[in-house]
Amino acid sequence: MAASKYKIVENSEYGRHLVATVDLKAGRFVLTENPLVQGPCPTSQKMTEPPSVCPVCYSHFPHLNFTSCKRCKIPLCRNAECSSEDSTHGRNECRIFKGLPQLLRILTSKSDLYEFITVLRCLCTRSQNPKNWEKILKLQSNVPNIGGTTLLLAFEHLTWTLVDTDNETTILGTVNSDQTVQKMAIHCLGVLQTNSISNLTRNKSVENLYFFGSFMAHSCVMNTNRQFDPSSSRLLVTAATLIEAGEPITNCYVPFLENTRERQKLLSKPPWNFICRCPRCKDSSELKTWLGAIRCPKCSENMLCPYPNEGLDQWLCVSCGQKSTDSDIQDILKKIKTIEKVVMESESKESGSSASLIELLSELHFLNPGHSIFMNVKYQLCQTYYGKADAAGMSVEQLKKKSNHANEVLLVLNKLLLPKSNFYLGRVLFHLWIASRELRERKDAVQIDTTANNLISPEETASLAYKNLRFAAVGTDEGKMAEVLEEIYVDSSVLKT
Repeated sequence: MAASKYKIVENSEYGRHLVATVDLKAGRFVLTENPLVQGPCPTSQKMTEPPSVCPVCYSHFPHLNFTSCKRCKIPLCRNAECSSEDSTHGRNECRIFKGLPQLLRILTSKSDLYEFITVLRCLCTRSQNPKNWEKILKLQSNVPNIGGTTLLLAFEHLTWTLVDTDNETTILGTVNSDQTVQKMAIHCLGVLQTNSISNLTRNKSVENLYFFGSFMAHSCVMNTNRQFDPSSSRLLVTAATLIEAGEPITNCYVPFLENTRERQKLLSKPPWNFICRCPRCKDSSELKTWLGAIRCPKCSENMLCPYPNEGLDQWLCVSCGQKSTDSDIQDILKKIKTIEKVVMESESKESGSSASLIELLSELHFLNPGHSIFMNVKYQLCQTYYGKADAAGMSVEQLKKKSNHANEVLLVLNKLLLPKSNFYLGRVLFHLWIASRELRERKDAVQIDTTANNLISPEETASLAYKNLRFAAVGTDEGKMAEVLEEIYVDSSVLKT
């Protein structure tokens, strides 16, 4: 099945990567894959500090609402199944920690503890699942030397001869005379930091390592949608547009709505270490979205960060031709950094704080109104109910704000994405449909601002949303959105495509 749709190739532009072996139509599954290894994620969605995460079910638990494993003392949630000897924890790291209690004194931060647990699970596949272990060995590590770190100190306590004290069996398999455990642990850590995919929600934080999923190339205008099966964390990748045979299968490694300057900063550092040269990155205007534009101090028009090959610190005003460097506008750049921190803190709280943040940002006149800072906040806001249970509880003013935010984000997404079967578009259109339908029921007209500036009905919005969501997997957020539309319009032709 896998060989009929894609294969691994290598070239100077992408290194090892997946290409399609047949034409893949929009919505078609490209690959589905179970994780080689799972572990508690050392980071969390929109939180500056990682939460306490159960290493079995990956649920967040309050600081005081947890129990400790009776065998190894690692914090777990209070679900009895998570404390079982047959759980993922019981079969893997628990057997090591109970024999090496000093590890918990070394791994004092949650981030280090969670990364160490996932590394141990990689090492345990050597004896438990040799085929998966061989796949882990084939994956690339792009992380530099970790010498002197807490994790390295913890690795020093590991040996191939570690024995489970309950049944006197070796935990990590037979002795390997060619490689020390420490070298293998460092390889696993590098593989995880280079290739793992975090599935972060408000309630769970899980890190997944996939084999074929690790070979998807990067593009800031990706041609796939990525989802996770809610019950198994199985990776589900569908084509967002037609992917022709021989074409790389791509995903965006960094936050999609970030501007080029910020994306390139992330991509140029470990674990990726490259400069993206996709069409979006080559265009200073980012395909006419102006996501990275700030106001020119000389003429008050947009100032752009040019193609990264000329340097990420170079700026050019498209109106007056004024050239600047980071040092020339360092005060503005410092303010932007401060704003980004405020945005991150706001997004981890209730939607009301993000809503007030929009008003605060609008007073910062050196920012282009379409700057990525605005777009990221509006993307989140258009998918919320402003603290209410659903749209019915929102005021007319809140519904109009939800609709307006969705429209503004759609203007950007329609320039960056091909609207064939794209979940970014589908999510925003779905929430625009919710707002416009509720407003119509309250006899309040709403202008739907599309690229053509046409007034379209909630039914037309539902149709557009469904075209982008209809291939979503059952049980996922996007799949549930599609089911809502199917239920509402079950006896009509609205959703016919």
